[in-house]
Amino acid sequence: MESPTRRGGSSGGVRVTVAAVLAAVCAVITVVLSVALVLLLVVVRREAARLSGRLDAGVESTVLGALPPAQALEVVLGQVHGRSPHTTELITSLLGGEGRRLDRSDLTISERTDLEYRLVRVDRDSYQLIMQVDYTFTNRVPTDKFVIFATSDATLRDSIVLGCRQPLFELWYIPDDPVDPLFHESVDRMLPSVRIGLQFLDAYDEPRELHDRSPLLNEVRIGRWEEHLTFFREPLGDLPRLRPEEYMRSLRVFEIDLHRVVGPAAQIGTITRLSLRSMTLQRVDDGFCYWQAPYPCYLERMQIDAAGLAADGDDPFVFRLQSFAFRSQPSPARWSPPEQVKVIDVRSWLLPGHGVVLLWKESER
Repeated sequence: MESPTRRGGSSGGVRVTVAAVLAAVCAVITVVLSVALVLLLVVVRREAARLSGRLDAGVESTVLGALPPAQALEVVLGQVHGRSPHTTELITSLLGGEGRRLDRSDLTISERTDLEYRLVRVDRDSYQLIMQVDYTFTNRVPTDKFVIFATSDATLRDSIVLGCRQPLFELWYIPDDPVDPLFHESVDRMLPSVRIGLQFLDAYDEPRELHDRSPLLNEVRIGRWEEHLTFFREPLGDLPRLRPEEYMRSLRVFEIDLHRVVGPAAQIGTITRLSLRSMTLQRVDDGFCYWQAPYPCYLERMQIDAAGLAADGDDPFVFRLQSFAFRSQPSPARWSPPEQVKVIDVRSWLLPGHGVVLLWKESER
């Protein structure tokens, strides 16, 4: 039989052991609760920051959305690029217009653009460039006028895109020979080739469509040039105000009345798609032809038929397509025969001043 003293010692040991275990458990629970609290605080802070970010982003989006596009962009670009009078040119290029209207009706942006070139040899020195471009607009374009600028002046070529305030226009650049000027004759020969197609909503918001119409091109007299081009009435960035009379030999402006193209059966409300086809006489020894975006355009692809450029008995040509846009060189990037450059996927946004150039040279066989 155990003595009482031994039993008493055993009971005290048990109580001590239980107390130690309870203390350890409490310590563990305290640590776990502390860690959990810390984690909870981290999660709460992270969620609060996320929600705050959402609120800030929502507030910023609401504020910017309440401003005309140009004014909102002025705020952003002013913080990034600094205040500069040249920011206006950048804003106009990015937006595709002045961007002073809340409903964006003064912007022209083509969300899908398809370009087709066909080159046909005419004689030893020249070829016919047949071009068709199709624009599909992000916003409905509220206009009943289409303007074509034809110029042989390099300064005007580089300034018209920024200086034009017409929502829909096209620019023809026709280099002239100073010894044997043919600019006006070339333009006169081009005018009958113009074909136009439209998709539009009429006055009742009903969709309408017409294809391959031959429009009447009305030449704009010199006294009205300033209505279409701002630099004839005020400076444009570093470009001083130009005098129209100094460009009578190198600029011609034509208007197309789209209401007349559509006819009396329908009234144009807004335009959703436009196609333009034209033919220009070019020199073979230039070694290139190019297209420039008149407003922001997403150029999907370019189709090229250049097999007809080589004259009978001459060596065939090889070609390259070079883009001056955001994306890199479209494939193929090497000199290739015409059958390998028939369809080129560009898939890039182009701003005014951006474009694509088709280069050629005689094949080295």
